[in-house]
Formats: sequence, C-alpha cells, structure tokens
Amino acid sequence: MRKALVVGLCSLFPLPMVVGAGDETLARLWQLGEVRSFDAEVYAAAAESSRVEVRRSCARLLGHLRNEGAVRLALRLSRDPDPMVRAEALASLGRLAPWLFQEPWKARVRKALAAGLKDQDLRVQEAAVWAWGAAGEAEEPFLEMLRHNQARSVRVAVLQNLWRTQGTQWPAVAARYAKSSQGELRWAALWSLSRKGGRELEATLPELLGDPQPALRLLACEAVRRHKIAVLAAQVVPLLGDPEESVRVAALNALAELGPEAAKVVTGKVVRDLPQWGVNEDLQHPHLRVGAIRLAGSLGCCREQLERVVEEGGWAGGEAVVALARQQNRRLVEQELASPDAVFRRWAVLGLQYLAQSQELLQKAMGDEETRVRLAAAEVAGKLADPALAQPLRRLLGDRDAAVRVQAAESLAALGQPVEPAVLVTMLKTELEGGASEGAVALIRLLGKAEPLSAEAASALEQARAHPEPGIALAAWEELFRHGRLRAFPNRRPRQPLSWYDELIRFCQKPRYLEVVTVRGTFTVSLDLADAPFAAFALWQLAGKKFFDNLTVHRVVSNFVVQGGDPRGDGWGGPGFFLPDELSLKAFEVGSVGMALAGPDTGGSQFFVTLTPQPHLLGRYPRVGTVAAGLEVVQRLQVGDRILRVRAGEGPPPVPIPVWYGTLTTERLEEAFAEFRQHRQEYQPREEWLSWLRKAKLRYELVVAMGTWCSDSREQIPRLLKIHQVLGPASPFSAITLLGMDRSKRVVPAASFPFGPVEKVPTVVVTFGGAEVGRIVETPLAPTLEEDLVRILAPMEGWELPEEGVVAP
Repeated sequence: MRKALVVGLCSLFPLPMVVGAGDETLARLWQLGEVRSFDAEVYAAAAESSRVEVRRSCARLLGHLRNEGAVRLALRLSRDPDPMVRAEALASLGRLAPWLFQEPWKARVRKALAAGLKDQDLRVQEAAVWAWGAAGEAEEPFLEMLRHNQARSVRVAVLQNLWRTQGTQWPAVAARYAKSSQGELRWAALWSLSRKGGRELEATLPELLGDPQPALRLLACEAVRRHKIAVLAAQVVPLLGDPEESVRVAALNALAELGPEAAKVVTGKVVRDLPQWGVNEDLQHPHLRVGAIRLAGSLGCCREQLERVVEEGGWAGGEAVVALARQQNRRLVEQELASPDAVFRRWAVLGLQYLAQSQELLQKAMGDEETRVRLAAAEVAGKLADPALAQPLRRLLGDRDAAVRVQAAESLAALGQPVEPAVLVTMLKTELEGGASEGAVALIRLLGKAEPLSAEAASALEQARAHPEPGIALAAWEELFRHGRLRAFPNRRPRQPLSWYDELIRFCQKPRYLEVVTVRGTFTVSLDLADAPFAAFALWQLAGKKFFDNLTVHRVVSNFVVQGGDPRGDGWGGPGFFLPDELSLKAFEVGSVGMALAGPDTGGSQFFVTLTPQPHLLGRYPRVGTVAAGLEVVQRLQVGDRILRVRAGEGPPPVPIPVWYGTLTTERLEEAFAEFRQHRQEYQPREEWLSWLRKAKLRYELVVAMGTWCSDSREQIPRLLKIHQVLGPASPFSAITLLGMDRSKRVVPAASFPFGPVEKVPTVVVTFGGAEVGRIVETPLAPTLEEDLVRILAPMEGWELPEEGVVAP
C-alpha cells in the first residue's frame, strides 16, 4: 500500500528522554524492541530500573508487543511514581486495548485508563485521554471531565479526542464548546465535529467560518470540503479574500470540491479574478495558484488560460490538465496521454476519473511503458466503479512492477471483484521473497478482507506471521486476530549485536540535524534523538550515503503535508528495510517531521513535514524531528521539485541562507548578508577600465538574475554595485535591476527577464533600449567585471580595444 497519510489535532506534552551511554539494560531493551520480541526477564528488569529513562522506554515499547506479559507490565508501570513513565504506560495500554480478547484483561486496562483520567499530574491525564480514545471506549468519562475538570490543556485534549469514543451524546456537547469564548476550546471542539460530520457540524460551521481566529476559519473550510456541505458554499466565498493565505487556500479547495454547487455562488469579481490567480506563475504562493486552478476546473471556466498553464509544466501544469479533464476537454487529455513526458501522461491519467466515457483511454494507459503511468491507471480504475475495467485490471496482476500488481488487486477489491485467495497467496509469496515489502503488507490486508477466511488464505497468513520482518508479521497477526484466530506473536532474533545498540545510545548524546537542499531553498531538521532514535539514526545514515540526493517531492497536500524521500517517486518506494515505529506523545504542529507508513512498523526513507497542526497523527505516526529553520521553503515546495541533497550534521542546526524572489534592493541584501556589504566595500575597480565606461555616450540598463543562496551572486553583484557607485553620475548605466530566483533558474514573472533561459547565476544582462547587447554569466570572462562591461559596450560605442591588456581611451 502506498505510504501516505490520512488527512485529519492534540497538543499533548513533550516528554524529553535523556539516554545514558553504557546502560546494558537499555541497550538490550532497544535490541528486543526493534524486532518486537518479548523477554520477560529483560522487560521486568527495565520496569524496575532506578533510571526514569529506562522505565519510560520500557513503558513505550510495551505498546508494540502482542503479549500478555506486556499488558501486565504496562499495568504495573501505569502506577509508576514518575509521571512520564505513567503517561507512556497509559499510551501503550491504549494501543494494546483493541487487541485484547479476554474480558478480564480488557476490564483491567479500562480501570487503569480510568484511573489515569483522574491522575494528579495534568500531563498524565492528557496521555490517558489519548489512550482512552485510542481504545475506543465509551464517551461518558470524557463528558464527565468536561463538566468537572477545569484544566484547559486537559479540556482541549478531551475535545480533540471526542470523535474517537463510543457514544451519541458528544456531538451536542462539542457543538456547545464550539461557541466557547476560548479559541483553543472552539478549535478542539470543531476538530472532533469535523472528523465525525453530521448535523451538529453543519449547525456550527456558519458562525465558525467567520471566526476571528484564522485557524478556526481554515478548519471550518476544511470541514466544508471534507463533508461536501454544499449549502455553505456562499459563506465560503468571502474567505477567498481572507488576509491569511492558508485560509484562502482552504476556501479555494473547499469550493473546488463542491463543484456545481459552488458555481451557483462563485460569480462576478471572483470569476473575473480567477484566471489571474491561476495563470501567473507564483513561486512564493504555489498552493494559492493550484487552488485557483482546481476551482477553475470545477467551475468550468478559464479554459484558454488553463491550456496556457499546461504548456508551462510542473505541478500547476499537471493540475491544469486535471482541471481541463473536469471540463470535459477530451482533446487536451488525449493530447497529454500521447505526450513524450511520462509525468504529464500520468497527470492525464489522473484526469480520466473526471472525463466522461474514459474507460477506453484508461485501458490503453494500463499498457503504458512507464511504470508510474500504469500505476496511476490502476489506481484510477478502482475509483470509477465500472465493472468493465475488471478484466484489464486482472491483466495487471502479472505486471512486471510489484506496486502495479498490488494496486491492481486493491482496485479490483474496490470494484467489488476481489482477487481469488489463491492468486493473492501466489502474489504474496513473490512479495515475501523481497524482504521488507510494502506490497506484502497490502496483500496481507487484502487476504484478511475475505469472509469467511479460506483455508488457503489462513495458511498464508500463518506463514507470514512468522516472517522475520516485524511489520509483515504484525499485519498477518492482526488479520488472523480479526478472524478470531488468536495466536502468539513470535519472538525474533536480534538484528544487531548488543554493541550496536550501545553505539546508538552514544549517537543520541549529541544533537543532530539534517540539512535539506531543494530547488526552492534549504531547510534544516532538528532530529528527535530522545523519542525516535532508530528513525533519526536511519535518516542520518541514509543522508551520509547520499540516498536522498536528486529524489523528488512526490506528494504535496495543501494545509496538510509535504512528503519526499521515495526513490521511486510515486509513494511506493523505500530504502529496502522497515523501521520500528517510535510513537511519542509529542504533538504534530506546524513544521513537525514524521515518517510515512504503509502500516505499523513500515517506516523507511519517506518523510513528511506538516504544514498545519495535525493532532490525529499523534501516537499513530513516528515524529522524528522539527524544521528548525527554512519553514518558508517547505511551504513553497511543489510536486516534482527536486531534493538536490541532504546532509547530516552534528550540533545545533545552522540557519540556511534564505531564498528571495522578485525585485531586490541593495539595502535589503546588505542588511541580511554581511558578506554582501563587505564585498562591496572592499572591492576596488581598476581605474583604467572605469575611464572607458565614463567615456560612454549611450545610456544602458543592467538586469541581473541572481540567487541569494548563490555564493557567486553574493560576491559578484556587490562588485557590480561598487563599479556603479564609483562611476557616480558618469555611469553609463541608468538602472540596475536585481531579480531574485531559486535553483530552478526561473524568473517570475517571466516578463521581467525576457532574455531567454537562465542557466547559471548570477546572469548580468546589459540592455540598450530594452534589447540585450551582452551578458556576463556567473563570473567575468576577463579578470574583472569592469573589463567585461567595457568589452560589451565597445561595439555599441565604437571603441577599438586590444584583445588583451588595457589601453587608455
């Protein structure tokens, strides 16, 4: 199954863990925890350790074990004198609760969680709230806490987790809190209502769409989109002019989802402005642009403008193809299906889900030579609910690519024509030969869907349960459990010697970071060594091996996540191994970095960065770090953008040089970059060449394409400015325009640089009457900039210059 996140907030507290080198108990605990093996003696020793960090690590790992002894120890640690340990134990009990089949154990866990809800420490109460929701218990204790518990953080946690409980009373309670005078409570209440939907949500949204807090307006728009509440389209329209960009993006996407209903109310100035929003390339606000393109497609307008965007390519061009497919522009879709660019053939396939009578085109795409196109075709086929697509999907079960085969099986299941267990078993055997296979996990889930479970399927699941890869074994164990087949979760041999885990503990003693260099700029990630040591170490090692260099950002969801790190570039790839889940109680706020999963214990190299708070990810996805600097770069990333390189570092993360777009001023550059000012002040142009420039009779202009991230730009442009400064009124250059760009080398808007593509920066173009007469690229051809400038002007001025040397004018 493709590694992805389900769109879906809880600000549970951070629980720092400081590991100490030389602790054999902790090393042994990590050794067992990595392969999900239970050794009663080791875990008992850890639970009784005098060191809090060891007990806490033990308490957390117990939640990943399918073992009665693990439940018993977690219950003991839920009464630990240290609140951090109690919190971790309660979270583990919440994870274990759905897999308990004996009522006495269920009752004991329920009692422990109920006690945690009344703990004296607020942090423990918040952890118990999360665990109670994870266990899917009744709503009454939560409603009781809202009546009597006055701690704001606890009330927020309760409101955010109401939707996970069993009961029918909580929506009405959440609706009342959605009118609270406290913004945090309103937001938390709306979060639960937006997850559930229903009449209470629809009744609260009109007021919250106009809430003074941007976060609430955004969440309200997302609720309209998620549940397609068409009657609120007219109240979303004003938010297209909201002062907060994220709210405008949410409004665009909500209206695009409403389709024809939105067309009834999106009129006048909005429709007139829409082409402008979507047509002009905007590297600083790509989410706004894509949102406008989607809305134009939904409204059926701006066809000519959308066709121009298609020619541009990139994320916006691909979204324009899909938008035109929604407008039934069959000619363009067929044109892009025949494109030599596989990226755009894939975009055209994604558009087929909206194009009428597209089955024939889709079947043809299933035979495309490019894997990503066939994969997209198999995925779209599962959404069309057309039985005629079953046969071509069955042919893809023999595809040469494993992801295509598995996607075809998933789509057949979605069409109500599941693959026969015998075929799935054969496919699973092939996948299991590859070790850490996401496809194997997906096939195990498909095998488990059958009712009743066939003998052949049960046998295959039993074999998979013994697989050495815990992520695969756990998937098989869970499917057997769902069918009432209660089995022990087998222990596995350690992957590494004990000394390796000692090294890992020592690795965690110093702060570590990743520097991620993309075409849009650089951002740094501070790795969470305390709560995700395995994932942090794995990412660190992959970066050291240059694994991420030249991969792409393959997934961008506005107001949700940006995701990359897949060597395939389609969401199905990884490094060839699975990582154990490290699920902490730290909140996923803006800029949190997590591991993408295809199921429990299937993390690898794919990582995501959250663009808005996402509490539903807490406790379900490993949180491995935080964007320390360069968040604005993450917010500008687009689908298909390249990750140029990722480098690992030790110590505090550096602050990357910012990337600025558009017209830049000398004052701004010198204020931000000390070296810029220094280079200008120290440079001494050669007088013999300046004398030629003073002699010029014509007036010229300089247009410079530069990058703030580029060392040559920060060195050469100050020298250029110094030449102009020294010449003063005698300068032949009436204006110098500095245009900032990123590593994509695209000047936006293009009209500001009509001199062809930029291959290297800085590119200094000398113009006369608006036409180019020469350029200096990156560094001077001659020893100095002033000589290059003289030689460019010489033909225009009629100067006779020697090929080398200096001659006074």
